[in-house]
Amino acid sequence: MPYLEPVQIPSKSIYISDTTFFEKELIRTWIDVKPGTIFKDINGKSIMVIQTGVANKNEGPDIHNAVLFANGQFISGDIECHIRTRDWFYHGHDMDINYENIILHITAIPDKRDSEWDGLLLHLKPKEFNDGCNLTKGNVSQSFLNTLLALGLDRRSHRVKRYQSNDWKKYVLHDIFKLLGKGGNEENFLLLLKYFQNGMVEQNLINQSINWRHRGIRPNGWPEKRLLIASQLYRVIQQYRERPNQIPTILKTIIPKNLYIEIIGNVLNPLIAATCIIQRNNEMFQSLSRDWLRLKLGYSYGKMENKYAHIFPSSQLKTFSILQGLFELEKDFCNKNHCIVCPLKRKHRNDTPS
Repeated sequence: MPYLEPVQIPSKSIYISDTTFFEKELIRTWIDVKPGTIFKDINGKSIMVIQTGVANKNEGPDIHNAVLFANGQFISGDIECHIRTRDWFYHGHDMDINYENIILHITAIPDKRDSEWDGLLLHLKPKEFNDGCNLTKGNVSQSFLNTLLALGLDRRSHRVKRYQSNDWKKYVLHDIFKLLGKGGNEENFLLLLKYFQNGMVEQNLINQSINWRHRGIRPNGWPEKRLLIASQLYRVIQQYRERPNQIPTILKTIIPKNLYIEIIGNVLNPLIAATCIIQRNNEMFQSLSRDWLRLKLGYSYGKMENKYAHIFPSSQLKTFSILQGLFELEKDFCNKNHCIVCPLKRKHRNDTPS
C-alpha cells in the first residue's frame, strides 16, 4: 500500500486496518511479554521489561503503569501501540496532553515516519490469539447449568467469608466503590472514597481533582454522574455501628435498577449472609442464598455474550448467578492449560444425550 500523507487529522479517529491484524492484538502481545525480557528498539537501544503495564480500555494511551529499564535507568509511564508510526500523527496524539507520559511506542510495521519519533520505538510482531471457546451444544454437559450455579455460589462464598472480618465496613466500602468504577475508573472511585473519608464532599472540587476516564460512553453514563450515588451509598454504610441484618430499602430509590442488582449481588447480599453466619441464623442464610440465585440483570456483559451466546440463551446470560459462575469458570479454567478439563464439558457416558 503506498504511503499517503493525511489531508487533515480527523476529529474522531475511525480506524480501518489494511493489515490482517489489529492494534488490540499488538497490545495483548505486549501484555503477555514476561518480565526480564530484553528488546532492541529501532536504534539498537536495549529495553528490559520490568512491568508490561495494564491495558487501558478507555480513552488515552493503550497501556498504563509500565516500567522499563532503558538508557541506564528505570522509567515508568504509558505505552502507545499502533500498526505504523504514522498513526500517532493521524490520531492527533502529538497534540494531546493525555499522551505526554509515553515512554515507549510499539508498532508492528516499519514506517517512513519512524525517524520522526523522538524516544523509544519498538517494532513487535503481533501474536495470533484464539478468543473462541470450544464449548458447543454438542460437547456441553447436561449438568452445565448446575455446575455454573455451583461455581457462582462458590464465588459468593468467598465474599461472605471476606465480610465476616471485623473490618467488614472497610471491605464493603472498598468493594462498592470499586464496583461503581467498573470499566476503567476503579482506582478513581477508590480515590473518591478516600476523599469522602477525609471529609471532602464538594462535587466540583472532586471533579477537578480526579481524571475520570470515559470509555466512549454517552454523557449520562459518565462516572461523574455517579458522584451523588456514591455519596449516598457512603452515608448509608457509614451509619451502621453493627453489621446490618437486612438490605436498606432506601437503596432502591437512589440507585438505578441494574446497578442496584450489581451492588446487592456482589456486596450487600454476601454481607448480610455473613451476619447470619455470625448470628447462627441458618434459615435466613438459606433465604438469602435463594434470593441471590434469583437476581437478574436487564442486560448481559458484552464479553460473555460474545463468547457464550452460542451455548446459553439470552435469559441465562442475564441471570446474575450464572454470570458469576462464568467469571469463576474463566478464572480457573479458561486458559490453554486448563481448557481441556473444563467442568462444563461432557466427560462421562451418562452425559451423552439420549
